[in-house]
Amino acid sequence: MTPPAPPLHGNAGEWSEAYVWCRLLADGYLDLADANLKAIAGRSQEVHGVCRREGNQVIQHSIEGDEVISINLTTKTEIARVKRSELGAAATRIIRAVVDQAGREQLTELTYAIPSVEELLRRHGFLSLPAASLDKADIQVLRSDPRAPGVNPDGYSVKSRLGQASTLLNPGEKTNFRFRVEGPITAEMVEQINAIDTRPRTRNKLMALEDAGCTLVFDRVRGPIFQLNLEVIDSRLPELVAHALLGYYRDGINSISDAAAMLLETNPMGYDLQRGHPFYDYKLKRLLQDVALGMRPESSVWDGVYDATAGYIVVREDGRLVAFNLYNLNAFQDYLFLNTKFDKPSEHRFDYGYLRQDEGETYIDLCLQVRFIR
Repeated sequence: MTPPAPPLHGNAGEWSEAYVWCRLLADGYLDLADANLKAIAGRSQEVHGVCRREGNQVIQHSIEGDEVISINLTTKTEIARVKRSELGAAATRIIRAVVDQAGREQLTELTYAIPSVEELLRRHGFLSLPAASLDKADIQVLRSDPRAPGVNPDGYSVKSRLGQASTLLNPGEKTNFRFRVEGPITAEMVEQINAIDTRPRTRNKLMALEDAGCTLVFDRVRGPIFQLNLEVIDSRLPELVAHALLGYYRDGINSISDAAAMLLETNPMGYDLQRGHPFYDYKLKRLLQDVALGMRPESSVWDGVYDATAGYIVVREDGRLVAFNLYNLNAFQDYLFLNTKFDKPSEHRFDYGYLRQDEGETYIDLCLQVRFIR
């Protein structure tokens, strides 16, 4: 006898994918959003269904009148059908459970089951939370839009504002930016500065270097593929990001928009700003957009082809779904720009924040991580 499947468990972000599945099929539409996550009047897209990959099977959930019919496209068999009103009720139960758990999730990577929707999700093919990757998007939406006639499958990434703020660009040793220390630095000073253990450790080490009359000059990104991926976007982007990152660790300028304002004021790249060209805003927005839609720090060469072919679905705090896609790309860029910040991962785990000497030069690494503010 086959043992019963374990209960579906997930954190707030993973349960939000199931919530999006229920809400889209119950409502039958998806609102486009402005940069402040407000639905744009008259810019809704009709939703005809949703596709998810479950293991090696693809399940299509199609809206037919007041019902949703789930068909296994791999075996070409119907597996279940349900009233859309029942999916709406399930969506309500999911969001209530997620909100109820949110306080505890601030303290730990909490995962939990929601028994009241387990049977419904299992009946419609759910094997886990979240779904297996489908063209590297979290979910495919079968939608119609006046700008693209017909029913079109579009891949979306799902971001939730119900739980902990999610990470846009994950940290790693290969997202470390290496700076060369120039000035009067000795082996004894290196040992003394590395011994600093008062928080914030990295900032205090940077200030000690400054007090000693040393300056930092960007050298390279530790991950060679990540450096080249950044250069594909803009040949000088690694240097620009390095200046912003130094402003974060040294001066505490953590929001991306504030970092852009700092760069505009100091103009470390030496751009001609006399005619008001938004060099820093534009380049940082492009970086955020490309990371959001597929550019990975080190896993693959970035060729500019977006993984989530349509864009983002955001679950707002009130449970409403709003979306950004290629038709409102400027609003998507503004949303990312206004709602992301630098963050500090573990110095020990990601091997940064201390001085090291190599072939007569002294270096310090700073780690790049970008997280949503909410």
